[in-house]
Amino acid sequence: MDLALHGKSELNQEVLNDINNVDLMDLWVDDLAELVEQLGINKYSILGLSLGGMVAQKYAEKHGEGIDKLILADTIYSVGLRKVETFLKWLILSRFARFLSRLDIRILFFFLKLTSKYFAGSLAMKIKHFDHIISTIRKSQMRNYLYYAIRCVLLYKHIDFARLGMSILLITGEHEYKLTRKHMQAISSVYEHVTFRMIRGAGHVSNLDKPTEFNQIVSNYLQGRLF
Repeated sequence: MDLALHGKSELNQEVLNDINNVDLMDLWVDDLAELVEQLGINKYSILGLSLGGMVAQKYAEKHGEGIDKLILADTIYSVGLRKVETFLKWLILSRFARFLSRLDIRILFFFLKLTSKYFAGSLAMKIKHFDHIISTIRKSQMRNYLYYAIRCVLLYKHIDFARLGMSILLITGEHEYKLTRKHMQAISSVYEHVTFRMIRGAGHVSNLDKPTEFNQIVSNYLQGRLF
């Protein structure tokens, strides 16, 4: 599923015109709920990647009764900031994001894709990842897409995994942000229904960096063979 503003999923003009007053996270959760309803399925598993993992968590909190297993890959559990810290970081990063939106974003990505382990793998794979991001931003209905994406992350609220009754699998790449990786490991040690797996040599998009390993972990988990 491509979230609104990703891939070929667009927002209608009425929502776009009022984008400053729209909670994109709620909108994405509602879109997912509508998709499940349209498909007519009562029991299912959900896999969320990166931002999609945040949406999957919010969806599970609101519509968890139909979820058998929840898989969260290369995502965050919660920002975990106090309101004042959240506001300050939002203020600073949102201004930075607006500044970036005025630049040719390819310049920034060209530098990052040559140096960052965050997008692991070969140089060719790094270029593929970043070219995909560039394409998404350039094709987006909003020139300041980064601003709204960052705002969603910073305003993301804590979800109590103890209240989620389904089995949960957390997957992350070895070169994912250190704080995110350590947070995931800590979560799995606290909750018995949460399992953690790290994929060696992978970055933020472990499903692309190490597809064979990623798919094997997911397959084993769905078949109840991951312990």
